[in-house]
Amino acid sequence: MPRCALIPLLLLLLPLMPAVSDEMPPPEDPWTRASPLPAAAYDALDTVLAAQLLTRHDLGFQKNPVPDPWRLRVVDQVLHDPLSGYDITWAYGQLLDSPDVAATLVSTAGWDFLTSQLDLAPLSPPPTLPDLDSMPQQLAAQFDRVRTAHEPLRAVMSQQDRQLLDQLLALASEDAASGPYDEESLIDGALALWEAIQQDQQGESWARFLQESLTLAAYTSAYATTLEQMSARPCPWQNSLVDALRQSGWEVVVGSEEDDVHEVRQGMVILDLAGDDTYHFAPVRVGESALGHWILDLSGHDTYRGMSPGACGGALGSVSLVWDQSGDDVYRTSAVSQGAAILGVGMRVDVGEGRDLYDGGDFTQGAGLFGIGWSDDGGGDDNYSATLYGQGAALTGGLGLCLDHAGDDRYWAGGAHQDYPRWPEHWLSLSQGCAFGLRPTASGGIAFLGDFAGNDFYNVEVYGQGVGYWYALGMLLDKGGHDWYQCLQYGQGAGIHLAAGCLIDIAGIDHYNGWANLQGNGHDLGVGLFLEVAGRDYMTANDLSQGAGNANGLGLAIDLAGDDAWLVRNPDNNQGYGNPRRDFGSLGILLDLAGKDTYSISGHGDRLLWTSSRWGMGYDTDAPEELAPVKFISVSGTSGATR
Repeated sequence: MPRCALIPLLLLLLPLMPAVSDEMPPPEDPWTRASPLPAAAYDALDTVLAAQLLTRHDLGFQKNPVPDPWRLRVVDQVLHDPLSGYDITWAYGQLLDSPDVAATLVSTAGWDFLTSQLDLAPLSPPPTLPDLDSMPQQLAAQFDRVRTAHEPLRAVMSQQDRQLLDQLLALASEDAASGPYDEESLIDGALALWEAIQQDQQGESWARFLQESLTLAAYTSAYATTLEQMSARPCPWQNSLVDALRQSGWEVVVGSEEDDVHEVRQGMVILDLAGDDTYHFAPVRVGESALGHWILDLSGHDTYRGMSPGACGGALGSVSLVWDQSGDDVYRTSAVSQGAAILGVGMRVDVGEGRDLYDGGDFTQGAGLFGIGWSDDGGGDDNYSATLYGQGAALTGGLGLCLDHAGDDRYWAGGAHQDYPRWPEHWLSLSQGCAFGLRPTASGGIAFLGDFAGNDFYNVEVYGQGVGYWYALGMLLDKGGHDWYQCLQYGQGAGIHLAAGCLIDIAGIDHYNGWANLQGNGHDLGVGLFLEVAGRDYMTANDLSQGAGNANGLGLAIDLAGDDAWLVRNPDNNQGYGNPRRDFGSLGILLDLAGKDTYSISGHGDRLLWTSSRWGMGYDTDAPEELAPVKFISVSGTSGATR
């Protein structure tokens, strides 16, 4: 029978055949997990550690801590329990994923988490948002509570110390491309004020001021959202706030619906509901007022300019808030701006989905030193540029948050401070999830850069993209999109000198490029963590990368899924490498749990477990419960037995 004659018969039989569903169960959304690492990752890690007669407990080997009074507990936690660094980075991302700042701050989980990061014991439960009828009066009353909480702090900060910090900040805002950056003087200047606060037993007052400032931010977020939804202009609700603030002695400016030009002075409150407005920020003095400035702009394509420290959400011994609800906005400022704080709380929130330009100097776009710096963008294709300590950066006692919730974004940090003596032809960046301490004087802070959607481009040169230096914790989390990461040295999940750094990318076809100390590198008792959750990814580097421990550090690089390429130039100190130092070893581990992967080093490949140094291991497996073939490679590079 010709084959064509079978076709009618098959068509008649089709209704009698059992239905075969071509629907696949939906893939698990990793964002719903409480931890970024599934059980299979722990199984693979246990397997590779057992090959060297080690356990997970050995990952937290002695860090020889150097005590100082500014050490944060979360930093010690990651150094002694390195795998918790993945969980902490994940927790930051899940908490801050929502663009609703008020919802984050009024939740018990959010309030307790944020206040605990700087070792502040909550003095009160999370704030409760007032009802609509009383919101203007309650928001005005919160301004007064901030002022009251600030009074004991200002009383103990001497005029001499505040003037010294003013002078140091003026120097920091100048172009320093001709020489190395002197962050030591800046930190020392802040330390003088901080020690005065602590010696006068004002630690509780400091915690209260920060918490009252965060409550002001929560009320501002709720007020701005509600006011934007009201159609009548001007509305009684707006007038109620203005009248209450003026009665309390605050300087209040109400903009028109035209294109206004505002001259922003220290302590000023500005409410502008419409128009393409321009804001010029005048110089401020450290600690002169509880309020640096408070600006709420509901609509329009606005421009914010300030060439002195403390502009546009920059706080100097104060709280400063800039809230912009919509428009394609331009921010051009210098040091300590766009959501940055020294001894205070600074926030710059751009809620809408406009295409925004953020151009800043040093210590900007989510940077904290003895305080909280918070930069937040709701959406749109945005461009960020900073010269140093930006886009999620923290120094001693600081928390720096840079959040972008949607859009194809571009981040660049550098271009002003040359990296003497390592790379005089390149720039220091110290940005994009970079936390830094003053070695050996003062531990660093906590920095987080979170980008939650879009195809993004991250570019730094030296220090950036999830890196910590000297008892600090730096983190970068990207939730989705096809992303590109460029870093010359010290980044992409690196911990340098008794510090921790973590980079997590959840989805997309991603590219990582750089030279050294990248993609899961721990240097000098540091902890470096790198995690790719899904996607077809390309990792390239030259030295001490992709799961490398150096000078008693721990480097861990993990990829959970996808057909990946692990490419390095030097076959001797990457992809699961650890060297000896100080009479004991370092530890470097690379794990790849799925996909058809490509490795540039001979002997590394799919379904292999390798040891390329005495304290370095790699494991590529699709079935962690089964022991894959093991190929031993001696430190000298000659192959050993295979089992």
